[in-house]
Amino acid sequence: MKKFIYLCGMMLMTLNMTAQFLDDNWNEIINDDFSDFVGWNQNSFIELSRFQGYQPIWECFMRDSFTGVTSDDRHQAYQTHCAFLNADNKMTLKAQYISNTSLICGVDYSIPFGRQCSDNNHPFPNDIFYYSGTIETKSKYWFGYYEIKCRLPVHQGTKTSFWLFGGGPHSYEEIDIFEHSEDDCSNQLDRGFSCGIHYNPYSTSYSGAHNTVKLFYVSDNSGSDLSEEHTYACEWLPNKITWFFDRKVIFECNDRSEIPQYPMRIKVTHPLTYRALNGDSPGWFGTDNVVIDYIKYYQIEFDCNTDIAIRNTGDIMGYQPGVKHAIAIGTSGGLEIPSGTDISFMASESITINDELTIPVGAKVTMRTLGCPEE
Repeated sequence: MKKFIYLCGMMLMTLNMTAQFLDDNWNEIINDDFSDFVGWNQNSFIELSRFQGYQPIWECFMRDSFTGVTSDDRHQAYQTHCAFLNADNKMTLKAQYISNTSLICGVDYSIPFGRQCSDNNHPFPNDIFYYSGTIETKSKYWFGYYEIKCRLPVHQGTKTSFWLFGGGPHSYEEIDIFEHSEDDCSNQLDRGFSCGIHYNPYSTSYSGAHNTVKLFYVSDNSGSDLSEEHTYACEWLPNKITWFFDRKVIFECNDRSEIPQYPMRIKVTHPLTYRALNGDSPGWFGTDNVVIDYIKYYQIEFDCNTDIAIRNTGDIMGYQPGVKHAIAIGTSGGLEIPSGTDISFMASESITINDELTIPVGAKVTMRTLGCPEE
């Protein structure tokens, strides 16, 4: 007897805790609590470490069209001194009001890599009144699990974001793991945020006709104050994105046509919008901090051209993790998983159980189907 299993989610477990699905199919690539960080190279803007041979992960200026100065409705310039370790040795992004007169480009604040700017680059209402901090990875990363633990400032005009940005050869791609502002929280600034996708597979431009999925979430009133520490995360796969708040699922996208398919950089940005000066109440003229406890990234392994047969205990013990093409488990005589086994099977096409499969007390088997990257 054959039993064909086509699974949309996990079998025998749920996606409510990180450790439950970050199994042997995933490799830890980044697990950074910033304990190695000592500052920024003021020429390259890449992080410095106290440990010899350390491979830097972060730089402190965005490497896109913002060129260190924000655009659109924002009023700040990113600065190296606004991304630093605080007294608790946690990465801190500081926003600070500087002047009620727009700062002069290239004189009152620095621009990375010797770039010049002029008033034509940020016409009204994009005058610069604030300094703030941002970090992003030097490298791009692909499908996997991304998580940050942080606490946020809660006031008018803040727009803190943890997001992925990249783009293929002909596409604009952005995944917002969270964005926090008045626009993203339905007037519950201390509790709400949004998460979503901005994806234009036809152009490298954000604007124009593009597929957009903007997913919205507001936490309940059970004490989820965002000025306290929380975790925000997403699992990004070729055919599915799942968002988490405090490791509980809050939203999913299952439409592959709306899911970015190319590597992206990890960013944490802390801009100030026009509401900081011109909101519904008097403007904000203070100093605040986004405090980051850690950032993690786990990469999933793909082995999508391989079919696997699990016929006996030796096959179980020798199983190499990774997303296979198809997996067949068991034989006509049945198969019993050894007690104490903890194994996860992932396949893009199917998982087939042949005859009887016995899972005794003390063993754990996870089965999941998910898409593979496009060729």
